Amino acid sequence: MKIESEDFPIFSSIPYTKSAAKILLAAKEDGNRAARVIIQRAISASIQELIRCQSKSSEVCIIWIPATRQARRRRGFDFLSDIATALRNDKSWEARVDLSFQSGALRHTRRIKDQSTLTAAQRNLNLTGAFEVSATVADVAPVIVFDDVVTTGSTLRAAVAALRERNLTVLGAATACATQLRMPIR
Repeated sequence: MKIESEDFPIFSSIPYTKSAAKILLAAKEDGNRAARVIIQRAISASIQELIRCQSKSSEVCIIWIPATRQARRRRGFDFLSDIATALRNDKSWEARVDLSFQSGALRHTRRIKDQSTLTAAQRNLNLTGAFEVSATVADVAPVIVFDDVVTTGSTLRAAVAALRERNLTVLGAATACATQLRMPIR
């Protein structure tokens, strides 16, 4: 489903319900493989739909939101980096588009607070200017940025701002899940 509330499109596959939250947490915090496959497939579907609707190019660069140092240390892995590796190895991608995956393209410029208890305004303040694009990222194909869930859009907005600051073309964002704020459930 395409979400129209930013100056870039966001595509999400699953409403962020209590069940979806449990699956996401099992994948993200516990490393549950079955849950991770569900989230990976949802992100893949969102990326593919975004490409179908937005891309005029035969090449697309996929970039993901990096985990904070604290989250990597606590979990023992970088959840979205692992998802990107699985996506890179997935043979079911549409053949018309050549995908490249840019590891380490985004990085945090400073420590950010856990967002789970923050209001939308606090999330915006927390993430404004929180990302930079790695110096190793040269001119790349049009970019799709992905994350696991979109709630207020602050994380994606900050990431897209950093990518655009480097004059990269951003096709949009893809997530597995979107909250009811972003994806009205009817």
